[in-house]
Amino acid sequence: MSSSSPAFVQALSTNTHLPSVWVLVPFALVAWQLLSVLYNVYLHPLRHFPGPKLWIATCLVRHYYAIRGDFDNHIRQFHLQYGEVVRFSPYELSFRTAPAWKDIYGHNRMQLPKGLFYPPDETPNISFSNDADHSRYRKSMSNAFSEKSLRKQEGLIKQYIDEMIVKLRDVATSQTPTDMVKWYNLVGFDLIGDLAFGKSFGGLRDMAYHGWVKTILEFAKAGQMINMCRDYPWLLAVFRAAMKLSGSNARQDQANHAKTVSLERIHNTSLHGRGDFMDSLLQTGKAEGLLSEEEIISNASMLLIAGAETTSTALSGTTFYLLKNPATMAKATEEVRSTFATEEEIGFISTAAKLPYLNACLEEGMRLYPPIGGILPRWTLETTNISGYTVPPKVTHVPIFFV
Repeated sequence: MSSSSPAFVQALSTNTHLPSVWVLVPFALVAWQLLSVLYNVYLHPLRHFPGPKLWIATCLVRHYYAIRGDFDNHIRQFHLQYGEVVRFSPYELSFRTAPAWKDIYGHNRMQLPKGLFYPPDETPNISFSNDADHSRYRKSMSNAFSEKSLRKQEGLIKQYIDEMIVKLRDVATSQTPTDMVKWYNLVGFDLIGDLAFGKSFGGLRDMAYHGWVKTILEFAKAGQMINMCRDYPWLLAVFRAAMKLSGSNARQDQANHAKTVSLERIHNTSLHGRGDFMDSLLQTGKAEGLLSEEEIISNASMLLIAGAETTSTALSGTTFYLLKNPATMAKATEEVRSTFATEEEIGFISTAAKLPYLNACLEEGMRLYPPIGGILPRWTLETTNISGYTVPPKVTHVPIFFV
């Protein structure tokens, strides 16, 4: 139809109000955003807490710096500028006092609920659960970390460590640079994969990342993007739609693989009683009716991620600082070589008791290079006293210490 047709002209003449509607929509959105900014800065219940005005005005700023990777550096500067408590978003506070740890994380009192985002259609696990579920999950896996179970696991753990050392000796002989972060990830996921699912990912064997491990590491990098869904729930649908349009099935492939290997381990009676993570989930969790099969699979996957990626990160950070401090490296090396005559003498019990300096290095490495990036926030459900400050409901807060 041409623009000069009578029908088109009549439509325009009889619907003159339509253009004004389309103008009002963006105007309303801008007005709502401006009112939100004014409310956050001047009327919000947290308005009395100090912090940078731009960060306080909108949560987009804190998400921007979290995605960039320098969020912690900014929070440190804010504490130096504003003091022991800082408001760094419309509804978030950061504390750096010792009492805040007890008040927020529930030492000798009811703990505050977790403030991390978790997709509502996922099966909960020990990292993302309410207090009642967390108690069930913790009880179901407690046996896996007993001294008796650790002794059972020692032979399996030593098998993977020995394999890594053999391959690293070949690298050392060749006098070529190597990526220790990759080596730590390979051995970590192989080892914890065996403890969680009864089989390794073959990373050390192939000297390459398994597809499932690659996906986990990619999701770890995207964690801050996903965490934005807490403030913008519609983003979760956008992310999933974008993955679907791109033809990526990484999320579903990851879930399918975890389910397949978990069910194989659950129904393989020859592996029952080996004292690994899955044994505890089955013998305590399933046998006592604490966990469903879906919860066993979800928690086994979380134990893999929490055990492998964090351990690899801690070792990477500690290795970096040891190499940056040759005198410390030399002292730790001397302690090990003067304590043990052969590699066969090294074990859980002997290491913990006879290597105090190396243990101190590992603890210092985790202090300087925490394995978990970001924050572990909690919510206030009612007016709460935290480190002497009265905090209103619906506030996320976290204690952060800096060196």
